[in-house]
Formats: sequence, C-alpha cells, structure tokens
Amino acid sequence: MPIKSLGHRPISHYGYTFYDELIKDETFTDKSNIWGIGLLLGYILKRRTKNQPTSTVGGLTRIMVTYTENKKDFPLFLETTNFIFDHYAVGADEKAKLKDLDRIADGGIEYLMEEKEKLGAAPLDISKIIQKVKQVEKEENSTT
Repeated sequence: MPIKSLGHRPISHYGYTFYDELIKDETFTDKSNIWGIGLLLGYILKRRTKNQPTSTVGGLTRIMVTYTENKKDFPLFLETTNFIFDHYAVGADEKAKLKDLDRIADGGIEYLMEEKEKLGAAPLDISKIIQKVKQVEKEENSTT
C-alpha cells in the first residue's frame, strides 16, 4: 500500500541543529536528503529512535510532494520510502506508520550523530559510513 498522505511533513526529535551542521560542512545539500538517508540507515541497521520524534520548529519539507513531483530527478526515493512504509513501518493505519517512518529515520540520524561524535570537528565521510554499514550487514549475514 503506497503512502497516500503526500503532504506529510517528516519530523525529527533532533530539531535542525544537527541537520544544519551536516549542510554547513557540505556532507549533504538539504534537510530532505538527510532525512531520506536517515530513513535508509534506520531501515538497513534496524534502528528506531526510542522517542517519538517531535519538532517545535515544524516539519521538514513535504518530501513526498517534492519527490512525487520530481520523480524523474529522484527515481528511487518514492519507491524506497513506500517500500519501507509498506514492509517495515509498523502501525494500525497510515498516520501511525508515517510516525514510525520518522522514528526509523531518527534511528538512522542517531547513527550519523554517533559517527559524527567520533570525528569531532571533521565532516562525516559518507563513503566510510557506507563501508561500516556494509560491514554490519556482512557480520549479520554471517551469523544467520
């Protein structure tokens, strides 16, 4: 079942401070991309934040609208988000599952925050993040 609430604004427990830091150090170009990568990392690493994300400064960009209108520019974003929504997010209805997407994305954001903390002032190196994630997957696959 694809997401029908295309006007949904993702929210984060972490506000914009960490997001702005990743943009400032040129790791990412905008907040929507950070949320999307957080969602993927949360899904791949099977992480959800313990707290339901809330934001006193409002939601992020209406990413579902953004990526639906620009499918040719972002061909996999909507399909990937719908896949995670349909096959991994939990909840009795669409609203609950959308809230869970925010929890999954914040789980990935927490991972990025942990990695950033290890580096101190240095920017995140996404290629190293990918290598670490691959190693985690490899370790998980070797134990099953």
